[in-house]
Amino acid sequence: MKCALITLSLVSALVIAGALLAISQFNLSAMPEPGQLETYLATKAMHVFVRRSSRKPIPAAPSNLKASTEEGDKLF
Repeated sequence: MKCALITLSLVSALVIAGALLAISQFNLSAMPEPGQLETYLATKAMHVFVRRSSRKPIPAAPSNLKASTEEGDKLF
């Protein structure tokens, strides 16, 4: 029983030390270039969204351009 407790304590200490080492090596910086998988997925998502939005018609020009411009000035 005592041997099992010592072994369990030693294994737990090694697991905790390994986890701390892994956490200290983990980098959350936004500076590195994205990996190949991330670039591939982002490009595919961009193509899907561009195709989907290209099916929508172009909105018609406002009938009263001056009123539309004034409303835009109020918003921005």
